[in-house]
Amino acid sequence: MEALIKLGEKAVDPLITELSSEDIRIKTEVIDALGEIGNATAIEPLKALLSDEREDIRKRAADAIGKIKLLSKVKM
Repeated sequence: MEALIKLGEKAVDPLITELSSEDIRIKTEVIDALGEIGNATAIEPLKALLSDEREDIRKRAADAIGKIKLLSKVKM
């Protein structure tokens, strides 16, 4: 995932696609990576995970959204 984070904006769309993965390990890493990259495009797909059946997925998605919003304010 570190390599994808380093790619930054270029990695956002492929990562968003992986949010639907059934593999929880992949899904959690993707959520974290999107939060680190900080691209606002990921907010809506991450919001969809706020109703996931797994609490850890909901929490990570909420954390990633918060990080993205914070990073967008810092960039201003």
